[in-house]
Amino acid sequence: MNKKRKDEVILSIRDLVVIFKGNKILDKFDLDVNKGEVHALFGEKGSGKTTLAKTISGIIKKTSGDITVEGAKKDIRNTRDAFRTKLSFVHQKLAIYPNLSVRDNLFITQDLFFNFGIINNRKVIRKLESTPNVLELDLDLETPVGKLSYIQKWKMVINRALLRNSKIIIMDDVASGLGLEETNELFSCFAQLKNIGMTILYLTSRMQEVLEVADRVTIMKSGKKIGTTVVKEKDSWNVFKMMVGNKVNIKPPTQNTENKKNNQKNQLDHDNFHEEYYQTLSDEQLQNIQFERIIGESKAIKRVLAQVIQIAKSGANVLILGETGVGKELIAEAIHYNSLRIENPFIPVHCSTFPESLLPSELFGHEKGAFTGANERRIGRFELANKGSLFLDEIGELNLDIQVRLLRVLQTKEFERVGGIETVKSDFRLITATNRNLEKEVEEKRFRQDLFFRLNVIPIYVPALKDRKEDIPLLVSHFLNIYSKLLGKVIKGFSKVDMERLISHDWPGNVRELQNVIERAVTMSQGEIVKLYFSKSALTKPSKPEPSFVPQSMKEMEKKHIVSTLEQTKWKISGPGGASELLEMHEATLRSRMKKYSIQKPK
Repeated sequence: MNKKRKDEVILSIRDLVVIFKGNKILDKFDLDVNKGEVHALFGEKGSGKTTLAKTISGIIKKTSGDITVEGAKKDIRNTRDAFRTKLSFVHQKLAIYPNLSVRDNLFITQDLFFNFGIINNRKVIRKLESTPNVLELDLDLETPVGKLSYIQKWKMVINRALLRNSKIIIMDDVASGLGLEETNELFSCFAQLKNIGMTILYLTSRMQEVLEVADRVTIMKSGKKIGTTVVKEKDSWNVFKMMVGNKVNIKPPTQNTENKKNNQKNQLDHDNFHEEYYQTLSDEQLQNIQFERIIGESKAIKRVLAQVIQIAKSGANVLILGETGVGKELIAEAIHYNSLRIENPFIPVHCSTFPESLLPSELFGHEKGAFTGANERRIGRFELANKGSLFLDEIGELNLDIQVRLLRVLQTKEFERVGGIETVKSDFRLITATNRNLEKEVEEKRFRQDLFFRLNVIPIYVPALKDRKEDIPLLVSHFLNIYSKLLGKVIKGFSKVDMERLISHDWPGNVRELQNVIERAVTMSQGEIVKLYFSKSALTKPSKPEPSFVPQSMKEMEKKHIVSTLEQTKWKISGPGGASELLEMHEATLRSRMKKYSIQKPK
């Protein structure tokens, strides 16, 4: 076995400690990064990845520890020290000046190219000519950066690092705001950079990105190093095992590769493992994935959050089902903020709050003079949601005319503003919600069947509060904290009797009703122990509303999702644009699932 040569390690970190405001953010962290590799730092939100990157880059000062680059210890106190050390940091929020030219953005931080505050064009040209154009960035130097495409901006920022003679580029979750095509193009740049000997330290919380681009991965948790492992294609077991520790008692998939049949089985094993993993997520882990506003520890709510994690990265339409007041909009937000569209807008629309005559203008926008009072052009919600997510709450309230127009938009991603003839395009992900039984609405001809199939690609059922009563004490504590701070009161809580009344109540208005009750109680309270301020009957006669729908099983939802995708691809299974690609599922796995669910192409 060959021993690793010292000169292979380009960046070495030993016993790195960062303390901020009395909190230890990094705790004796060690890391070795090899020359010419893509080394991923993988961890949940709050694991310390960004703090580590900023410390190496001179943005944050270390408390103690050593940073060694190319065998020499470096005292990196600021970003200029990092540049001199040939380190460059690329943050997910690009450090660019949109109104300045490409040339100015490329050289604005490099004093060498300035004479009395003015860029020396001769030096710039010589530098550009001597720097390999590995990213094939052919741009007019005078073009304002604001006019570049998103991926062109990324390439320009990376090119700026090359012009600084950087040998190590640190990239912090740079794919979070990119679409699938842009992400693939960016990752192809990684291979080009490796070919010229560049080293990339890539920070991410997405497993799929680790599998796609990394040579090795270091797992971080709570400011500590959990471990480092070589990344093998389609093998995430080691990473998951280090992330979760002993909390998951799942055997890793077998690695028998004797024949094609065993390979297919292995892929199924991996898929099943992922499903099991999500069901074992701890409360802390779930809360660290952009779920801060969703309060609960029950199995029912954890099952919903696990679904969110599974579907967030896809672009499929999501239909959120549940009674009024259960928090459907919070679930929609969680889907958006864990998706690849996180850097782009989340646009909510509550369909029932607009009169039928005004809703088209609200959704599609209108041109000046389209109707009385239209004194100027208005941009609609579909247009505002471009590159982001559009959330249509109470979708069941739409009339049939609006349903027809919505169906066309979903099919083409094109529409015209009210009173306009110009075709507007918008790339948005649609998330809808309803408390109605849409299948019944379809049967009674109040909701279009074809639209229902478009919306119901991935359904999520949010349980009523009466079905997760173990979460009530947490919700009560949460709302007490909010309203006591808001009103400047010192509140300890409810009496034991009142808390029992709160837990025993069936809450027909769900979390929203509970929130209102807590707000009223805190407002009226005159002491540290809060009293309930409404009639006895309100909390002693539990309501038992008939459920408007029954949640579907995971198998039923998966089957519908597969069928819907196959219909979308005209039953093309493999290859570019095939169902296996859209579902992010191995072809063998997809065919196995089709056999399992008796899914056949209609004759």
